[in-house]
Amino acid sequence: MRKMAVSEHGDNMANGSEYAERVNENGEKFPYLPDVPSASDVEADSGEPERKVWNKNELRPGLWLNVIDVKPEKPVIIKYEKKSSLIDFGFVLTGDVRKSCRGMSANKMELNNRAGGGGVSFLPESEGVVEIPGQERIRILHVHVDPGILYSLLQEELDIVPDDFRSVVEGGMQKDYVCLGKMDPAMQTLAHQILHEPLYGIPRRLFLEGKALEFIARQISWMNSRKGLRKQSRGPVLSSGEKERIHAARDLMVQDMSNPPTLSELSRKLCLSINKLESGFQTIFGTTVFGYLKEYKMQKARLFFEETDMNVSQVAWTVGYINVSHFGAAYKKRFGIRPKTYLRSVRRKTVTA
Repeated sequence: MRKMAVSEHGDNMANGSEYAERVNENGEKFPYLPDVPSASDVEADSGEPERKVWNKNELRPGLWLNVIDVKPEKPVIIKYEKKSSLIDFGFVLTGDVRKSCRGMSANKMELNNRAGGGGVSFLPESEGVVEIPGQERIRILHVHVDPGILYSLLQEELDIVPDDFRSVVEGGMQKDYVCLGKMDPAMQTLAHQILHEPLYGIPRRLFLEGKALEFIARQISWMNSRKGLRKQSRGPVLSSGEKERIHAARDLMVQDMSNPPTLSELSRKLCLSINKLESGFQTIFGTTVFGYLKEYKMQKARLFFEETDMNVSQVAWTVGYINVSHFGAAYKKRFGIRPKTYLRSVRRKTVTA
């Protein structure tokens, strides 16, 4: 496995095509993976390089939007070194990415994220390892911004930015900053809007720049809410065993969406009281047990529309709705669009592409 030394993201973007691809010893070209992390090519367990698909958009000087869409046949391990002066706002739409790294401090950081997770990071210098499982689609959205650009956008509202992050924005902190966690449903909806931008009638670059700035604004708001929760949280303290059982409850809930277990069944099976289940879900996932299941169904439905040939009725039944009209109402309430309309827009885009 070769360890890649990667120079600063912004400089590479400005220098043109070298950032987008390099040529290996056999003359083959491989795109970079700038966010998980930057590297020109990777080797799977078989020793064969895996092609990665991603899309980069320079929206304005100092502001980039990157979308990574990866489904390697076999597990992939990336070793890397990189320098970057950019702030990274990230979100994982699908898949499970495991990353361990060391930044400017000597401490090892585990920056693992599953679908629905994300956060903000600033790592001026880092090296580490990223593990991508095989046979699993990974979709990751990143907005990279120069601190100076973000400072100019926030100048009159810096007082709403968390203190520790403000020093990054103001350029006064050259040390590691990481704030990761579960994103709220609004962030998930925004990420899907960016991935499936409208084809007609709206200038694409203007649309993406607006959404990228909204993405940053929502993540700053999310950081503020986490800060408030840390100061005011009255939630229960969960033992490591209880946390494991809460995650096990989540897995049992989503295994059979048509016939999920009741709270009483979960309580009995996992030896947790119903109150502990509910409070544990609130603490770990920020919602109730069945609130989590409902959101999971909606996200799976959206994914089925994007990645399968199923129609609206088939998707509704697959995610556990007997009445298709009830599914349609729930979907529209969640995403602001009727499922039939969304499915039509996805299919039209696929055909056009």
